[in-house]
Amino acid sequence: MVCCSIPNSSLRLKTACCWLGNGAILANRAWLDLEPLAQFRIVDVAPGEERGANVLAVGGSVIAPASFPRTAEILAREGLRVRTLDVSELMKAEAGVTCCSLLFEDGAQ
Repeated sequence: MVCCSIPNSSLRLKTACCWLGNGAILANRAWLDLEPLAQFRIVDVAPGEERGANVLAVGGSVIAPASFPRTAEILAREGLRVRTLDVSELMKAEAGVTCCSLLFEDGAQ
């Protein structure tokens, strides 16, 4: 289990960092202690887009808020397929794509 400290500037861990897959985490370094995540490759959110780390990796894509276009560009440069959504109303309550998602895997093999 990984524990990270989040200062008062973020209510939720996934506002500060989210899993991208392939050993990478998108993070806002200013909002958490990255030492417990040392075994992962950290991809930084764009300057000025502090809340841009709340993304959702699913089905070979990363769903990201449209409000953070420079962070979406960083993800695309990482070789990820980025899909943006307008979640501006949700962000008013510091919610994001991870808060509004429920993922299921097909159990059939």
